Amino acid sequence: MCGYKYLSRFWLSVAFAIQGVVLCMTIIGIPFGLQHFKLAKLALMPFGATVHDVRSSPSIGTNQNSSGQ
Repeated sequence: MCGYKYLSRFWLSVAFAIQGVVLCMTIIGIPFGLQHFKLAKLALMPFGATVHDVRSSPSIGTNQNSSGQ
């Protein structure tokens, strides 16, 4: 079931990229085409391009405020 989620994201990004190319063929559509390229990237990486290690992050209960509150 999980594979369908990744395949649908791939095809969604391909569709956005094709629509972006078509929109960039006109002067008025260039800004919209550029936004479609951003949406294609977002479809592949919905949470950002960086991966953070959970073990190196501070735990939720720690207080890192230096004022001592």
